[in-house]
Amino acid sequence: MFSLIKNDIRFIEIEKEILNSNRDYNLIAYDKEALGNEDILDIFKDAEELQIERYIVKKGEEYLAILDYGMSSPRHQKTWLSLLAMYKKYQGLGNAAKS
Repeated sequence: MFSLIKNDIRFIEIEKEILNSNRDYNLIAYDKEALGNEDILDIFKDAEELQIERYIVKKGEEYLAILDYGMSSPRHQKTWLSLLAMYKKYQGLGNAAKS
């Protein structure tokens, strides 16, 4: 079973590890392969300004993903999933199908 844990600054190292496991995404989204603590703090700041809810997805003792969503997108004023970043080592293992 998956658990959603409210993401906050306590999880900065976990978030950095998950995001940095997806270097291709980082290149597209942030124009660099690896993010540092300041980059993660900027993400938190942006999320707060956009009123995005941020969660860490956990299964057992393993942190699998980051899930961000907003209740009102800036453009369409509808609920939106702004990020689902799966830890690279857990991609392709059928976690979604097993849930």
